[in-house]
Amino acid sequence: MKTQTAQTSINCYKENPSQKTRILLYLKEGKTLTPLQALDLFGCFRLGARIWDIKKMDIKIETKFIKTNSGAVVAEYSLGKNYVQGKLF
Repeated sequence: MKTQTAQTSINCYKENPSQKTRILLYLKEGKTLTPLQALDLFGCFRLGARIWDIKKMDIKIETKFIKTNSGAVVAEYSLGKNYVQGKLF
């Protein structure tokens, strides 16, 4: 069995964008994102924390609360109407 060296592990992080980056790119496509979708798509257990990180970059994220089929109320995030083709107004 081949073991990974520390250097190989470090390089994996350079090649793979962070959860924050992947989530932001997803939202830039005009899509909305819920915590369950974030877990499924990005392996992100703490979407609220990643959204907070994105907001710290002075990017406005809109939050809407929706009711799921099971009756739970969850946050749904989007870049909102003020975001047009990579520019915030």
